[in-house]
Amino acid sequence: MRRRKSKLNFASERQTRAKRLRAFIISFAAFILVLGSVSILVFMKSLDFNLDNLIRSPENSTEQSTDSTQAPTIAATPVNAVTLFVCYGSDDELLQLSLVCTSVEDNEIMVAALDPSATVSVDGSTDTLQGWFQKTGINGLVKAVETNTQVHIDRFIKQSESNLKKVITKVGDITVDIPQPISYRGTDFSLFLESGQQKLTGDLFIKYLQYAGTAEQANAVCALVRQTLQTFTEENLATMFNYIFNLSESNFSVMDYADANGLVRVYLSMRGNIAAATVEDILNRGDA
Repeated sequence: MRRRKSKLNFASERQTRAKRLRAFIISFAAFILVLGSVSILVFMKSLDFNLDNLIRSPENSTEQSTDSTQAPTIAATPVNAVTLFVCYGSDDELLQLSLVCTSVEDNEIMVAALDPSATVSVDGSTDTLQGWFQKTGINGLVKAVETNTQVHIDRFIKQSESNLKKVITKVGDITVDIPQPISYRGTDFSLFLESGQQKLTGDLFIKYLQYAGTAEQANAVCALVRQTLQTFTEENLATMFNYIFNLSESNFSVMDYADANGLVRVYLSMRGNIAAATVEDILNRGDA
């Protein structure tokens, strides 16, 4: 039986290395090509696939952004309503307590900050608003505030410090008018701000609420309400409502924005006119 001859490999070691080098170069070139294509795609996406954006001046871009963020008019039949806005920290410490009201007569939103240390008697027992909140929660606080101010409260929004920071991150930094320079270093926090219009992050906003008196708090909450309401449009109304109220304990309902004359829409219809006020101002609206 004839024995089969095996093929002989006459390729030199140099030829083998050359083949490996060519294979490496081809693979590397293919990798560079793919990487370059992905980079170009990402770059074009950043320009919205429009090369005109590459040469557009910053001024034009800013103007276009500003125009697109202007809040459209949202109409609703105006009614007088009062919302109690509560922000609290650890151990249920009240950081901010405000009445946010609509005024049909003036077609505006009024904000009055309350002092958590104010004393009020409810059902024969006396405590501060802070004490009522810690003992009886938001429902007991609503009753205590109504007793203390003689203002009927229609809705309430209760937010923790951390959740309010999340809302501010969503709607953008809050522009607050700081009446005087602040240079404060305390045991719990420090705060340093120049006077004038200042953009406050969520963290700075919370610290300012802790530092400020009720008059300054009212102005800060005005700025917060203004910034928040300006982010609402007809297109994102449901999304924004759900985002904010999923971070809150509240008795607002879906119908407050879904109904054509819902209370959320009433607030939105007056968002162009927001001012700090006192409890007396709210009582003098007509039907508080």
